[in-house]
Amino acid sequence: MSSNLREYARFRLNMRILPDKGDYCLNDGEMNPEILRAFAFKVKEVLSPFPLWEPFSGNMGSKSRTKFLMAQYGLGVLCCGLDHTDPDIEIVDSTTHSPRVGSIGGAIFHPPYFGSRWFTNRAEDLSHIENYDTYQEKLASVVCRIRNATTSGMLVCAVGRRYRYLGEEVSLDLMYLRLFDSGFTLIDVWSSMPDIVLIFRRVLC
Repeated sequence: MSSNLREYARFRLNMRILPDKGDYCLNDGEMNPEILRAFAFKVKEVLSPFPLWEPFSGNMGSKSRTKFLMAQYGLGVLCCGLDHTDPDIEIVDSTTHSPRVGSIGGAIFHPPYFGSRWFTNRAEDLSHIENYDTYQEKLASVVCRIRNATTSGMLVCAVGRRYRYLGEEVSLDLMYLRLFDSGFTLIDVWSSMPDIVLIFRRVLC
């Protein structure tokens, strides 16, 4: 059993329940904005001079809520997506391209969930993938880019959930633990039903 999995079991016993004030839509691939606010407080403790990276910026609105919320805490975010009307969001496939700034101060990892509805018409969109192994491989490539672009102490907020798809259980939380097992240590777990939030810290191997 990996150390992250052991820590996960411990954190789940008394995990923090984030408030839910609404004003977002889970069916549109949005997450509770309180997740971003809670993560912002943790990131500010790190005092990184580099921007955060959001490799999977959604395309539901005309502006990036992530960029707007994090700016309230003095934090910059490099937002990337495949189809967006916001000029501040770069149209780029983060499974094949690393953040252009080189070094990042952490990441907000909230990919389209496996089996979700299509979010764009782009073939590269993770929501188009029908094979679970391929889906994991694509996410692993993004985690590798996060690892290569971060230094020790930088934080990652990974948002996922457990659900059933075509009769099979999909446990994104456990998948994330495996993907971030090398070079990251789990430091906290939050609940924002139905999502589970894992907070990882970058450590040098």
